[in-house]
Amino acid sequence: MSDQPVLVIQMQRMGDLILSFPLLLDIKRLWPGHPIWVVAEEIFYKPLMNVAPSVTFFSPEHLTNLRFHHFAAVINISFSQKAYDFVGKVRSDIKIGGSFEENGLHIHGFWQLYRHSLTQNNRHNTYHWADLNRLDLRPYHDCVRFERRIRAKEGKRIGLVLGASEEAKHPDLSFWIQLTNALIREGFYPFFFGGKSEEALGEALARKTRLTSANFCGKLSLTQVAAFFETLALCITPDTGPMHLADWLGTPVLNLSMGPVRAHETGPYAPNQWVLLPKMSCAGCWQCGMRGGRCKKKFQAKTVSNVVLALFANKETPPLKHLLFAKTSREDAFFRLYHKEEHAISCQTVLDTFYRRLFAAMASDDDDLWGKKGKEEEEGKGSVAQSFRDLNAYAPKLSSHFKRKCEKLALFAMKGFKRRTKSIESNLLAEPTLIRLLAGFCEMYLQNGNFTPKAWQTLSQWLSHLIDIT
Repeated sequence: MSDQPVLVIQMQRMGDLILSFPLLLDIKRLWPGHPIWVVAEEIFYKPLMNVAPSVTFFSPEHLTNLRFHHFAAVINISFSQKAYDFVGKVRSDIKIGGSFEENGLHIHGFWQLYRHSLTQNNRHNTYHWADLNRLDLRPYHDCVRFERRIRAKEGKRIGLVLGASEEAKHPDLSFWIQLTNALIREGFYPFFFGGKSEEALGEALARKTRLTSANFCGKLSLTQVAAFFETLALCITPDTGPMHLADWLGTPVLNLSMGPVRAHETGPYAPNQWVLLPKMSCAGCWQCGMRGGRCKKKFQAKTVSNVVLALFANKETPPLKHLLFAKTSREDAFFRLYHKEEHAISCQTVLDTFYRRLFAAMASDDDDLWGKKGKEEEEGKGSVAQSFRDLNAYAPKLSSHFKRKCEKLALFAMKGFKRRTKSIESNLLAEPTLIRLLAGFCEMYLQNGNFTPKAWQTLSQWLSHLIDIT
């Protein structure tokens, strides 16, 4: 029936809700004529209604009544126990995301399962959250390209978003003072933005820089912030909800990616935005295990102001000692983050590419994505086999170690299938970082499949295929 609604559940923070907007546009294309309902926190969706795709919003309190509807599809991209319980009980032709079933929590959809497996385990993942929201709707190669036009930088009004959800994710007062003063010296007009929790920081910054009229922390509604953002030439911001708002509105963004955030996953999603991230092997962690916020110290106000000057002059950025300067773009239909130094191959970049292609091949079971052992170098471009050849050429010892770990996983899966094992005695997440993204997914895949013979068999086939092409 064409009047059956499609329901999306996203009860996370404002930034997560904005990152679901590309999914809503996909749903409009896939279910034309069907109403689209979105369950979200009222504090976030109400001020976003004027800029969001045309949908009907409900607060979580309405889930009890919504349970009696029959939906064309229910897509749960929330991690709420309440949402899991709802999806398990509701009638729907299609279910994607977490759901409480008879045997406990079950994740519907390959990419939603992959997303859940990244918790504390996201090293080498380069799939953006917004893409992971969308990928279970279409085959991998059929994903619709998402474009968001970024306005040209006009004028010299610059927004500074001061805070974030954690202290480690945003610069401190001294940084903002130095950056504000540097921008003023170059003829820019900075304005300070933040919520109630940034009021004290905004007042201190305004007092120290003598820009009391530039401080809007805690003074504007989200609707007013959105209107203000559309007048800015640039928004300098940590990874936080207002950053995603500016990005969605088409405001040019310079993201200061510090703390336990990974720009590949939650950075600005639109093409042609800019990101500064630290040159540290631990950059992009899920949770910082070091004291003192070492990555924050890599961000110097003088360096950031020099980058801003280069952007406005349309010149190449100067060499950066402690930071990487990256730009958002698209590869096929998917988000990519490229930086100037990416031509200098590293183990991390090669492994990032390998894992990106590996999970695409596992999801689609596409022979072209897997590649075949023995193909010529120019053939199978973009395949898992080609990525492993690249790894072997760059770091043969590392690739040999990786293959041994894969063989160990394959043997584990084969034994589990033959013995009809109903649990995992070993902790696959204890594996070295090199293999952990794959091992963690394997563990969650088996748990999600209730250790059935089919789950063991599918896992064995994936790993056997991987061994064959390596």
